[in-house]
Amino acid sequence: MAEQEEQESAQQSGSGYPEQPGQALPAAANGGGDAATVEALLDLRREIAGQAARESAASKAVEYLSAELDVLKRQQSAASMRPLLLDLLRIVDRMEGELAQAGNPQLEEYRDEFLEALRRFEVTALEDPAADGFNPELHLALRTIPTTNEASGLQVAEVLRKGYRHRRAILRPAEVAIYKFRAPSASQI
Repeated sequence: MAEQEEQESAQQSGSGYPEQPGQALPAAANGGGDAATVEALLDLRREIAGQAARESAASKAVEYLSAELDVLKRQQSAASMRPLLLDLLRIVDRMEGELAQAGNPQLEEYRDEFLEALRRFEVTALEDPAADGFNPELHLALRTIPTTNEASGLQVAEVLRKGYRHRRAILRPAEVAIYKFRAPSASQI
């Protein structure tokens, strides 16, 4: 009787039985019980291992879907902010236009404060296109300027309006004028 209670206690605590499927059962379980009981225990162990594998797969799927949902939320947030940010950039453009004509120091302070507020929302100006040349992913060519210098072809001649990025996405491409190579005619040579 005491031996049977000891086995039941070992079963409940999990000790005395293999932790992983495929391990041998203790001698007491092999010799002391009938084959049907041992087989039932093995089936139960396989079922538990299968359930653990399914839970692990489900947990990984939940983590993946949660990460995907976070990305979609950020994209939706950026998409809903886009019209407002573009309107604010138009105001910055007007300020810069006025500064180019009048050079008002107070207006320059307002513009700088405005740009700082945009930076807090992760809006930054694109790099100077003159340094890297024309890139259709970052620049919008509004006009061309003919050149006979072949090396200058498709280089940015002038930035007409700055481009901006919101986080990693292009909010507004830089509007530029580019050089376009034209071979000199026979009369120019």
